[in-house]
Amino acid sequence: MYKTLITATDLKALLEGASRDRVVVFDCRHRLGDPGYGDRAFVESHIPGARRAHLDNDLSAPIVPGKTGRHPLPSAVQFVDFLRSAGVSQSTQVVAYDDMSGAIAARCWWMCRWVGLDTVAVLDGGFPAWTIADYPIELAAPNSTRPPGDFEANIRRD
Repeated sequence: MYKTLITATDLKALLEGASRDRVVVFDCRHRLGDPGYGDRAFVESHIPGARRAHLDNDLSAPIVPGKTGRHPLPSAVQFVDFLRSAGVSQSTQVVAYDDMSGAIAARCWWMCRWVGLDTVAVLDGGFPAWTIADYPIELAAPNSTRPPGDFEANIRRD
C-alpha cells in the first residue's frame, strides 16, 4: 500500500490490477480565484473512475464570518461521511491528485491521515504526470457507482 506518494505508472497498475476495487482516486483540482474550475476540469477529463473532492464542498466546512478562515476544516464526522460516500473502507487505497503544486491533493492526504486512514498517497506530478504518460482519461462523471464504504475513523490528536 502507498502512504505518501504514488507514481502515475504505479497508479495505472493498481487501477488495472485485481485490487482495483479497493482503490479510490480523488480529483482535487481547484483554483482559489475560480472555484468552479475543478468541476469543469473534471468533466473535461480525469483519471478513470476518479471522484471529485472539491476544496470548498468536501474538504472544508462552511465559512463562519469573523470566526473562520477561507477554508476551515470540516468536522472529522463530516469528512469520514464524505470518504464513506466515495466507497472508502478500512482496506481502501486512496490516491489524491490535482494539477498544480499538489497543495489541494496534499490537504486531502493530510485530512485522510488525520482521521486515521494510512493508505493514502498523492499522485507524484499530479494530473499532468498522468497525461504526459499518455494514460487513459475519462470524460464526464464516472458512470459506475460504488457501494458506500465502512471506514471507521481513528482520529489523530497529535
